[in-house]
Amino acid sequence: MAALQPIRIRADAQDLTGKRFGRWTVLGLAKRGHFPSGQPYLVWHCRCDCGSEKNVASRVLREAKSQSCGCLRKKYGAGRMRSYQVWRGMMRRCYNKKDAAYPLYGGQGVLVFLRWHDFKNFYQDMGDAPRDLSIDHIDTFGNYEPGNCRWANATTQARNKRTQRRLIHDGKNMHIEDWEALTGIDHEILWLRVHRLKWDIGRALAEPIRRQGKKPDRKRREAK
Repeated sequence: MAALQPIRIRADAQDLTGKRFGRWTVLGLAKRGHFPSGQPYLVWHCRCDCGSEKNVASRVLREAKSQSCGCLRKKYGAGRMRSYQVWRGMMRRCYNKKDAAYPLYGGQGVLVFLRWHDFKNFYQDMGDAPRDLSIDHIDTFGNYEPGNCRWANATTQARNKRTQRRLIHDGKNMHIEDWEALTGIDHEILWLRVHRLKWDIGRALAEPIRRQGKKPDRKRREAK
């Protein structure tokens, strides 16, 4: 490889030299540039674990849009590659304190099944990640482990989030949209009653919405 020409890095930009992103190791800054909007960007010269080298933009590295030169996809296929990316994300959320999602996972005591610390074992149990699906742990307060994980689409995962609005009443723990379907009361009104007006949940679910009738015309009242 030809020696990289020294390029000055902006004072407010982080030097990625020596850092790893997936199978990439950053060797040095390759070039600087500007988008049409005028926003600056940096491109780094990287070496893949297989030995090949390529220039990769900072944003692509940081957002994990490129994990390798493509050798993993060629070696294992697209399905296994997706599983590997899911596995890396799962491990980061649970063990990397610098990961943005760590406070909601590792920071809350969520761990990964010890056997799954090795990707080969995770892949053996979960198989290829289906396209457009990601891993979802059914009990959101439980660990990533066999029996508590499934491949799910974005809609299923959204309904299974800890932050999803739920109400518990009469032994039933249901999404607020399901309570709407059961009671006929709009879910936003239910949420307003319970969390803004501080109503008892039983009352919020049982009391019908008062419909204000149209006020009688003034002339009709006077005529009477």
